Amino acid sequence: LLDESGSMRSGDKDIWSKAVCLALLSTATRQNRSWHLISFNGAIIRETAIPARQATMAIIQDALDHRCRGGTDFDAPVLRAVEIIRTAKAMKKADVVIITDGEDSLVPATVDAATSLTRTEGVSWFAVGVGPDADTELASLAPIATSMVRVKDTDDPEPVVPVINLDSSMARITGRTRRSA
Repeated sequence: LLDESGSMRSGDKDIWSKAVCLALLSTATRQNRSWHLISFNGAIIRETAIPARQATMAIIQDALDHRCRGGTDFDAPVLRAVEIIRTAKAMKKADVVIITDGEDSLVPATVDAATSLTRTEGVSWFAVGVGPDADTELASLAPIATSMVRVKDTDDPEPVVPVINLDSSMARITGRTRRSA
């Protein structure tokens, strides 16, 4: 789930977040897995589903080459992710990565749907807060997050960067310090 609200334009958060999405697609492709992107601001803006090993440059560009604008609402994209995982055979073992710099209150029905999916299907919800207010942003997603990562400054030469390791049985995001060469 990719936040493309207007605030993502500042500090190159949009560029950084789209690079993470590209890394997730690359990992999925290497592992012969499908990839689904839901871009949102105050509503779902667009979706891109790429079946295993069918990514093309045109599809990738169409998925990631968009401007950020508008507000932030987490409920619609979270509920859409729940629906996709429940109904799409290729996404049955999927986990969800939410990249955002926004904050919003999840309604109880959204929290129930997401946590139910975690209990019944083992789905993990990775919340990645980007920007100087990452702690505040992540608090909004705490009711559903199984893991949270803070990236306070994408321009810092030694930021804490999430390292995404996906294998066939689980996904993890861990913090790791990047060193400048």
